[in-house]
Amino acid sequence: MPDNLFNPKLIKVNLESSDKDELFEEMMEIIVRAGYTLDRSECMSALEKREEKQSTGIVSGVAIPHAVSTTVESTVCAVGISRGGVEYDSADGKVVKLVFMVLLSVNDDSVVHLKVMQRIASFLQDSDFCNSLMQLDSPDAVFKALMSVEN
Repeated sequence: MPDNLFNPKLIKVNLESSDKDELFEEMMEIIVRAGYTLDRSECMSALEKREEKQSTGIVSGVAIPHAVSTTVESTVCAVGISRGGVEYDSADGKVVKLVFMVLLSVNDDSVVHLKVMQRIASFLQDSDFCNSLMQLDSPDAVFKALMSVEN
């Protein structure tokens, strides 16, 4: 599992997407622009297949789209904040404002997958933290906040 799951280059504080499909494209663009080499189409397909099983819009206003891909070299996590909210087909029917998109390598075992998801879930246990995170206006500020909770 990567020590540095989060990276300011993988954080966008003003997502432009209004629906899930746009969101996945926008989050994928963040990952590609940060220099990660992967097959965008294959990753999108893996994310969509995972989403068909059950929505990853899990907690009020939060989604964790995630998938395993044969083209991902190592686990990557992009973080996005939407001011207006994204229509997501969440279990609670609410729009999503905070997104953690995780792409895992087929070389990662299930323990790595579980640990990554647990790290992200640990943030979600504190609704005040999530709300404060959504108010931040720069990738560096979001990164610092995430690191302060991790340490």
